[in-house]
Amino acid sequence: MVAVKTVRTEMSYRLENQQDWDKVGAKDFSFTIEYRYRLEINIHGEIIGGSWISTDHPDFLWAKDLDPSRGLVGEIDTILGARLKSRGIAR
Repeated sequence: MVAVKTVRTEMSYRLENQQDWDKVGAKDFSFTIEYRYRLEINIHGEIIGGSWISTDHPDFLWAKDLDPSRGLVGEIDTILGARLKSRGIAR
């Protein structure tokens, strides 16, 4: 292990609510939660482990693969790679 990074993720979500006659927005079913965890990074910049800091966390997570040609995904990867390289962490 070369580095340990602390990561904070803020997630907002809405609960499904029952239909009723109240005007839209009368009840707020939106919530925001913060998750914190540590990532262990090897000399190649790869995540090799980690652990939750938050006591409240999801049992599992998944992510949908994104098309790298959409939006800023490719540019973010380039910026992240340059940042890791400047800190001596190869990718």
